[in-house]
Order: sequence, then C-alpha cells, then structure tokens
Amino acid sequence: MVWIGIYVLLVVVFFLQGFIFYQLRLQSKKVKELFNKFDYVPEVKTKSSLTMDFEEEIRRTTELQWLRIRNAVQKQSHDIHKKEMELAPKQFLYSQETLSTVFNDQQMDAILSFTNTYQQYLTRFWYTKNGNLKSVFTGSTNDPHSEVGQLVRSSHELCHLMDKWFRLFHQN
Repeated sequence: MVWIGIYVLLVVVFFLQGFIFYQLRLQSKKVKELFNKFDYVPEVKTKSSLTMDFEEEIRRTTELQWLRIRNAVQKQSHDIHKKEMELAPKQFLYSQETLSTVFNDQQMDAILSFTNTYQQYLTRFWYTKNGNLKSVFTGSTNDPHSEVGQLVRSSHELCHLMDKWFRLFHQN
C-alpha cells in the first residue's frame, strides 16, 4: 500500500514538473514576441559617459595607490616591514600624461611631489645597487644614526609630507 502511495506521488510530481516546464516555455515565447514587437534596443552608454567613467576610474585607482604607498611607508616609521614595501606600488599605474588629462595643475603638482619624493626614499633606503629591495639593515630603531634609525625617522617625516600633499590633492 505504501508503494502505491509513493508511486502516485512521484507521478503527480512528474506531471507538475512537466506543467511548469510548459508554462515557462510559453512565457519565454511571449517575452521574445514582446521584444520583437517593440524593437527593444538595450541602452548603450555614450562616449562622453564612458570617458567620464574612465576618468573616475583613474581618479579612484590613483587615490587607492597613493593610500597603499602611504600605508607601506607609515609601517616603516615604527620598524622595518619589508613585506609591506614589496607589496606597495613602486609608481602610479597611469603615466604622467594620462594623469594630467584627469587632474588639474595643483593636483598634478601634489602627485609629482609625492612620486618624486617616494622614488628618492626608495632609492635611498630600499633599493640595492642591483635594483632589488634590501632585506638586511644595520642598526636598531633606538639608534638614530644607524641605517634602521634613519629609515624609521625618514619614514615618519615622509608620512607627514604625504599627508600634506594628499590634503592639497583633495582641496582642488
């Protein structure tokens, strides 16, 4: 008796699935007919809106890179964190020419000051003669005349400069 009940239940489920499938096919045909009837054309963005979207993307990417670099330098103001420097961008993703089409003159001055000073910092403290990142530093954070002490102090000073440039960047 139980088997008959299960069999009847499976037959009912099978027919319900078939009915639902049939209804979905009808709906699909109706939707296609409506699209054809009204000559539906999906919205296409204009060139100017695409340009504005791309410019906004450049702005956000540059700002995020700036903050990522600043964070890596800030970590060095307490102790050496080589991994942060490995992961930090070494330069902005976009060329100076591209950036100058998006940012005004004052913003570009801040970006160039930031970039030049950051490159000097990398060259002075982080790059070896071969152009690789250093992994060994002499001295300690407590000795201001040691390599580590100078790196920590310069990192702290550079953070303040980066913050100043970032404020100038956002004022314009």
